[in-house]
Amino acid sequence: MYEFQKMYADVVAPDGTVCVVYQTWVRLLRAWHARSGIELYRPDGTRTVLIGEGAAEPPPLDAPVARCPMSLRVDGGSFELALDEDHGGFEPGPACPGLEWSVKLGAARMRARGPGIDIAGCGYVDLVRLTRATRFLGLRELGWGRTHAGPATLVWTALDFVDGTRWCAGAWWEGNRSQHGGVEVELDGRGRGSVVVADRPISIVPVRVIHDGDAFDRERIPALADRLVTRAIGGATHQVRWQGQATDLRSRQGGDALYERVRFGRFRPVGLNQESTSEVATAISAS
Repeated sequence: MYEFQKMYADVVAPDGTVCVVYQTWVRLLRAWHARSGIELYRPDGTRTVLIGEGAAEPPPLDAPVARCPMSLRVDGGSFELALDEDHGGFEPGPACPGLEWSVKLGAARMRARGPGIDIAGCGYVDLVRLTRATRFLGLRELGWGRTHAGPATLVWTALDFVDGTRWCAGAWWEGNRSQHGGVEVELDGRGRGSVVVADRPISIVPVRVIHDGDAFDRERIPALADRLVTRAIGGATHQVRWQGQATDLRSRQGGDALYERVRFGRFRPVGLNQESTSEVATAISAS
C-alpha cells in the first residue's frame, strides 16, 4: 500500500563546495511518484536548489550503484553525477519494522555537472527505504554522518526512539580493509565532538551550518499542497546539517565531514514546520 525510497548522494569539492543529490520515489497503492532535487552549497554561504525528475521507478534494491539512475532532468536543463568507486557498501539490516538504511558507496570520486554546477571531489551514496509512514515509526531523533579523513572513510547512523531505545550502525573502510560495528556519538548542539565507529575514533569540528530548519521547506518542495502531503506522511521534521573537518585519531589525518541531527514531531524546536492559515486555505481552495 505504501513504500518510500530515497537515494542520497553528496560530493564535496576541494574548495568546500557541497553538492547534495536526492532522488525519491513514493508508491501509493500501485503507482510510483518520482521526484529529484539538487542542492548546491557554496563557500560564500549561498544555496541553490534545483527541482527535477528522475527515473519513473526506483532501481532494484540489489542493483549495483553504477546502475542506479544518476542522470536527472532539472530546472534549466540536465544534471549528471558521474562516479568511480573507492569504497563499497554496507547493509546493517532493518533499524525497526518498516525502516531500512544501507550504504551504496562509502566513498567515490565524483563529478557533478548541471545548470550552474561543475564540481568534482569525494562523495558518498546511500539508500533509505520505508514501508510505513515516518510519523508512525516512533522516531525521536536521528544522527547521521560520513567522513573522509586521510585514507579512511567512516559512516554512521544513530536513531533514538520515543520508547527510549536506540539503534546504531556504522562502518569504516581503509584501503582493502573494512569493519562494521557499534557507534558512539558525542556531539554537542553546535556539532563539535567525537564519533567512534567499530572502535575507530574521529574528532569533528564544525566549519559551517549548511541547513538549519524545516526538512520540507519551500525551496525543497515549492508547492504548498505537496508540502502538506509530505508532512502528513512524514510528520514535522527539523534538520540541522553541518559541514565540518574530521580528524581520524588513529592516523592523525584530516578530511571533510558532512553530518546532521534530525528531530521529529514534538521533539523538534517549537514553532517550526508550521504553514500560515492563509497558505493552507489557499492550497485547499486550489485543490
